[in-house]
Amino acid sequence: MRKYLALVVVVLLVGLGREARATLNVAIDTSAANTNFVQNLSSPQTGSLDVFLTKDATGYNVASYNARIDAPAGIVLTGAGAPSAAHPGLFPTTPLVSGTSTDSLLRVSDLLASGEAAVIDGAGLFSIKFTIPAGGVGDFPLTMNPNEALLFGGAAAPVGLSGARGGATIHVSPVPEPGAVGVVVMGSLALLRGRGARSRKRQDVGV
Repeated sequence: MRKYLALVVVVLLVGLGREARATLNVAIDTSAANTNFVQNLSSPQTGSLDVFLTKDATGYNVASYNARIDAPAGIVLTGAGAPSAAHPGLFPTTPLVSGTSTDSLLRVSDLLASGEAAVIDGAGLFSIKFTIPAGGVGDFPLTMNPNEALLFGGAAAPVGLSGARGGATIHVSPVPEPGAVGVVVMGSLALLRGRGARSRKRQDVGV
C-alpha cells in the first residue's frame, strides 16, 4: 500500500512540476529589419511592430485581450492593425483602438463573438503603427504596461501570463556626415588603386 501511495505522490509532483514550467508571454517584435531606421531630415517615416504570444507545449485558449503600449516623446503612436504574416493573427477580427489612446499611449483590445482560439507559438495579436517625425534621431523604447496586458478565456476567465511583458526599442541613426562618407569613399579608392598597382608590378616582373 505504501509503495502505491509513494507512486501516486511522485506522479502528482511530476505533474505539478510540468505545470509550473508552463509559460505564456506577450512580446513585441524586436527584429532589426523593423526597429532600425536612418534619420530622414525631410519627411517622416512610418513603421509597424507585431505584438504576439510566445508559449511552450502546454495548450492555451484565448477569447479576448487588452493591451497598452507606451512610447516616449520623439515618436508618435498612430494606431493598430492586423499582425504581419510573420505572426499569424490569433483572431480573424480587426483590433480595436480605444478612444483614450494618444500619441504616446496606445490601448488595443479584441474579442471573439463566441468560443475561444487555440494559441500557437508566435500567434499575433495586433501590430503597433508608429511615425518617426522628420529629423528624429535616437532610441525610442516601446513598453507594454503589465497592468493592462491581459488575456481572457471564455466567460471572461483570466488566462495567466508568465514573467514580464515584452518591449522593443526603435533605433534611429543620424544621417552620416558628408565628410565621413568622403573619407570612406577615398579610402576605398586608395585601396583599389593600391591593388591595381601591385597587379601591374607583378605583370612587369613576369610573376
